[in-house]
Amino acid sequence: MNIFSNIISPEFKSIYKSAIDELLSKNGLATQVKITYLRNVQPSDDCNNCIVDPIYKRSTGKYNNTGPEPFSDGSVCPVCNGDGYKIPNADDTCYMGVLTSEKSWIDIGLDNTKLPEGSIQTVCTADLAQKIKNSYSLTIVDNNGINNNLSYERNGDITYLGLGSHDYAITMWKRLR
Repeated sequence: MNIFSNIISPEFKSIYKSAIDELLSKNGLATQVKITYLRNVQPSDDCNNCIVDPIYKRSTGKYNNTGPEPFSDGSVCPVCNGDGYKIPNADDTCYMGVLTSEKSWIDIGLDNTKLPEGSIQTVCTADLAQKIKNSYSLTIVDNNGINNNLSYERNGDITYLGLGSHDYAITMWKRLR
């Protein structure tokens, strides 16, 4: 049984969830981040923009007249970079609360002294948790492009929280470079 089940009304929980959702939205206080996934390229997926040599499985450097990005014969295909197969999109952007100061972090029971310097904490809706679990890295993005090119990798498990529910995910990240 949940400790909040008889103390806080469902109306209050609804107002709380709406307020936090708005804070974590694109129009709220959230920051745009880029999530990068581990690439799992299958060379059998031929490029849809160039003619692929069936023996060598590489681009012939000729446009196939049906692809999305025409290019001149003899040059490098802009879709597959001459590899003959298309690398799937391995990035995704979304909005999260990004807490860079340890003083602002939400207490999730970690010993913060064991976290590397430059670590950050993110807060997001729980529907982004699977993206976080599948991620290789996270890069903070602002309206003018990538912010300082700082990338982070997940440092530990995701912690779920909410007011009597698991609507939000908190994740710790350590700096890659």
